[in-house]
Amino acid sequence: MQLTLKSVFIVLFLSIIVNVLAQCPNNMHQQPTINTIGQILYFPFNGNATNMGSGSYSASVNGPTYVNGICGQAAHFDGVDDYIKITPYVPLMGDYTIATWVYVDSLTTNLAVFATRDQCTSTYRGYSQGELGINYYNNTAGGPNKIRYVINKHQNCTGWSLGERYYANNYTYASGSWHFIALRVQNNISNSRTVEFFVDCQLLSSTKYNSTDVSGAFSSTNHKSFIGAASEILPWMYSFNGIIDEFRLFNRFLSDEEIYTLYEQCKTLDMAVNEYNIACQGDSLVIEVLNTQPNVSYQLYDSTNQVLVGSSLAGGCNSLFFNTGLITVPTGFTVKAISSTSSCSIILDTLIIINPIIGYTQAYDTVSICFGDSVLINGTYYSGPNTIIDTIPMVSGCDSIVNTTVENVQLLNLDLGPDQIICENDSMLLSVANYSSILWNTGSTSNSIWANNIGSYWVVVADSGCVASDTVELMLQNIDSIKISDQSACIGDGLPLSLPSSNQYLWWDNSTSNLILISDSGEFWVQITDACKTYTDTFTVKLKDCNCAIYIPNVFTPNNDGLNDNFYAVMQCE
Repeated sequence: MQLTLKSVFIVLFLSIIVNVLAQCPNNMHQQPTINTIGQILYFPFNGNATNMGSGSYSASVNGPTYVNGICGQAAHFDGVDDYIKITPYVPLMGDYTIATWVYVDSLTTNLAVFATRDQCTSTYRGYSQGELGINYYNNTAGGPNKIRYVINKHQNCTGWSLGERYYANNYTYASGSWHFIALRVQNNISNSRTVEFFVDCQLLSSTKYNSTDVSGAFSSTNHKSFIGAASEILPWMYSFNGIIDEFRLFNRFLSDEEIYTLYEQCKTLDMAVNEYNIACQGDSLVIEVLNTQPNVSYQLYDSTNQVLVGSSLAGGCNSLFFNTGLITVPTGFTVKAISSTSSCSIILDTLIIINPIIGYTQAYDTVSICFGDSVLINGTYYSGPNTIIDTIPMVSGCDSIVNTTVENVQLLNLDLGPDQIICENDSMLLSVANYSSILWNTGSTSNSIWANNIGSYWVVVADSGCVASDTVELMLQNIDSIKISDQSACIGDGLPLSLPSSNQYLWWDNSTSNLILISDSGEFWVQITDACKTYTDTFTVKLKDCNCAIYIPNVFTPNNDGLNDNFYAVMQCE
């Protein structure tokens, strides 16, 4: 058996591409920009149920626990009596969009994802303005395991319910894997509403299989909203049996591109390499591009000879495979991505260099990655530092041993410091080191900016093939002015005053302590300097004689002679 040396050097480098209009394809591991206008609910479920959306809604957790999700942590529901209740309820009158990731443990009947519905007090379900579920209201229409949308009516909380009901066409849900699902509804209050479903990156039309006047569902005032359930009353709870992650609700009808962007938030573009030896004469690579974008085509690019190779392939949240063919001289490859909607094109920033060496037994590859990152090598993710030894299976009597070393690039030292408190009309200079690429949320690309308003300021930097980011919050210093009221005190005691020691003071007598004793009557002033301003307060002090005795006479003569005619107490002061 003849052993052949193969050496494939994978060089990973990152760059920042700023595309305000979001019309260019995503680059490797690039987080897309999400349009959050109208995002009233956003629950990442990263260890809590805090609403990160713009709506004034809160959540109470009744049973769900936090587990590993598709993006960080997620909420796990037991399929029995777990639910998350949203307060106040979310009205679903007009246009809206729900988008979330779900993992179904087991496809039992009626798995509610979200619902806004009227709550009967005892044993029956009430009106609902909208319910999204899997295998929901299962019947012969469309078959089992469908994604369904329901608007329900009832009669006095008794009897069978009727309603407007829809299911997603051409899709049957399967448990045991993550899926992105989205529902967008236009003019929900109307019986002529538009209902559309997305699963992963596929837009699915809907079929209405029940048609009933449900206008009463939008006039009821006793609605409640739930994630992972349809009610808090058994047996109509319909608790979700599995995991829900990255739950979002918008009060508008999202476009296709906006929904694709939500999917790409947790499924960024990635690349993998499979190596093959061909008849001991050279090497061949199959390059896999994972999580490709809809409306983007991809084509292999020979960066050494600067030519496109083979045919372009259409993306669509899937994996695409590109074969380099037999390579006998050192050659670099990457992939070109072209948007079909804007014609914008980019070269993906992962370069793969194949360096075939004939006649040796071993090859040594080096992969450089940033701290916290990982690289996919022959189907397994590895973080650095690490060494991986692969034996390429024998092909035509030849095989190769590949030693791959994973190295960490030096961590970028980026720190904007702690959150700061500033005074009204003040500004603060924010600075970073001179990195090769800098982008602030203000749009500036310099290494320093003046922050003139309160709020969050973030910066993303790139250098040596790594990307880092940091955020600082500027908050307004809110200090109330000190007001000393007019006061009185006893002669001989005086009036002691004690003001907060955090400020600076200048009194009328040129003293500067926060403590002072006033021994005379009159008008006084103090100049106060706090963290944000200097001002003067004026006040009056009146000293009075407090050593007075009270006498009560033991006789009086009410004969109108002007002497002791009235009986009353007499105060005599020294």
